[in-house]
Amino acid sequence: MHSLELFDSKPEVPACLLKTPEHSKLDYPYPKTEGVFSSNSVDELKNAIDENDFWTITEKLDGSNVCISSEGWIASRNQIIANFAQSKNWRMKKFNKQTLEHLAPLYDKIHQLSTILNNECNFELNLEEDQILLYGEFMLEGTAVSKHDIYNYKLQKYKPGHLFVFGIGFVFKTDIEKKEKLLETHFGHVRSFPSLTQATTYFVCPVNYLNKFFFDFAKIPTVPIVGRDEFNTLMTNELFIGQLKHRYLEGFVLTNSTNKIFKWKYQESTCDYRNAFAQHLRKELSHSQDQITCATLC
Repeated sequence: MHSLELFDSKPEVPACLLKTPEHSKLDYPYPKTEGVFSSNSVDELKNAIDENDFWTITEKLDGSNVCISSEGWIASRNQIIANFAQSKNWRMKKFNKQTLEHLAPLYDKIHQLSTILNNECNFELNLEEDQILLYGEFMLEGTAVSKHDIYNYKLQKYKPGHLFVFGIGFVFKTDIEKKEKLLETHFGHVRSFPSLTQATTYFVCPVNYLNKFFFDFAKIPTVPIVGRDEFNTLMTNELFIGQLKHRYLEGFVLTNSTNKIFKWKYQESTCDYRNAFAQHLRKELSHSQDQITCATLC
C-alpha cells in the first residue's frame, strides 16, 4: 500500500541521490496549448473549421500549471518544486504564495486511480516502474495576474492551494504498445511526446467525458467539462461567447479525438467579440465556403 506515511516515516534523502530532486527540470511537461486566435494556429484552425469534427470543451481556470507524480514529487510548468523524499516539510513550501499542503491527498488518490485502472481495465500498472502524472490548475488567492478574485472562484468552491486536474500523463516501463491501446480505448484524446531528456516517451490525455469517470471514482477534482459538439457549433455558441465577452471566466480549452488542443480566451479587441472572430477568420483563412459560413455565423 502506497501512502505519504511511507515518506514521512523515512529519513530525508539527499538531492544527489534522487533522479527528480527539487529545482531539477520537469522531464514530462504538459504540451503547450496555442490560442485559437494565435498566428501559430492558423493552419490547424483552417482544418478544424473544414473538418468540423466533434470537440470537447472545458473551462480554463486561471491559476498556475502544476503536476503531481505517483513517484512523490510536485512540479511547476518547468521544474520540480517539491520532492517528498527530499524534504520533510514539503507541505509548507510555497508556490505563488500558496502552500502545497492541500495537494497531499492527491498522492494517495493517484495510487487509488492506478488500482481502479488495473481492476476495471486490466492496465497492469506497476507504480514501482510505471508513473502516473496529474496535470492541473493550482488555484491562487486571486488569479495568475491579479490578486483579486475576478472570476468569483471562491464562491464556486475553487479554493486557493487546491488542484483541479485538466489532464493526465502516463510513463510506461513495459508493454508500452498494449497500454497505449488501452489508453485510446478508455481515455481517448491520447497523444505521445518524447521526454525532455529524450530518454522515454510519455502519454498525455486531457480530461473528457470518456475518462472523467475514473477521476470521479478516485475522487480527484477536475476542471469543469462544459460541452461536446461540432467545432463550428462550439465556436459560435451564444452562451460561450457571452461568457467570454462579459469576462465571467478566463476562457475555455478545446480538445478533439486526435488530441489537438486550443485555448479560447477573451479576444482583446475594440469591436465586439463576434466581429473580432469573424474578422480574424476572414483575414487569416482561405475563403472556402465552410470557412465563410463559420465566419458569417459569428
